[in-house]
Amino acid sequence: MNREDNSNEKLLKIWQFLWVCSVIVLVVCIFVSNFILPQSDRTLETSMDTVAHNFGERLALLHSLWLQDGKRKNMKVPSWVNLYAGADESRLGFNPDRVVYVMSPQGWPMDVRGISRDGQEPCKLIWLGLLGRDESLFIAKVMVRSNPDKNECVFTTNVSGFVYNYSDGSVNKFLAE
Repeated sequence: MNREDNSNEKLLKIWQFLWVCSVIVLVVCIFVSNFILPQSDRTLETSMDTVAHNFGERLALLHSLWLQDGKRKNMKVPSWVNLYAGADESRLGFNPDRVVYVMSPQGWPMDVRGISRDGQEPCKLIWLGLLGRDESLFIAKVMVRSNPDKNECVFTTNVSGFVYNYSDGSVNKFLAE
């Protein structure tokens, strides 16, 4: 009988150990899913908001230069304007002095020349021309989509994004669904 009691006691301890481990794993999973993962989404959302803000500031600068420059369709940014402050120009992949912005009749960039196209659509070139870095260098995958029917470029991550409308220069942020 004593052996049977010892055996049952060992089995009971094993079940208790497994139950405690299961509870600990459950608590850790709940913590990670409720606190850690949403924090990374908020970080990505904040980063995308910052990029949209920088994008809008550079658009406004280009628009004011376009107004001063006589409203030309093709506009070269003067050398005294440094759109890429803080960027390593050797890593841009293009010569900033050769970049020419194709402006809409309202004065907003709708295409870029002077950057190797390699089959890239105008919205990707606008991103690269204004921000000085490829969208693949962002902390998350940024999807760039053109919507020529609405005169828009849409830049999105899995969390948030923004829409640039080159008929009125607006930059509108949104949260992804």
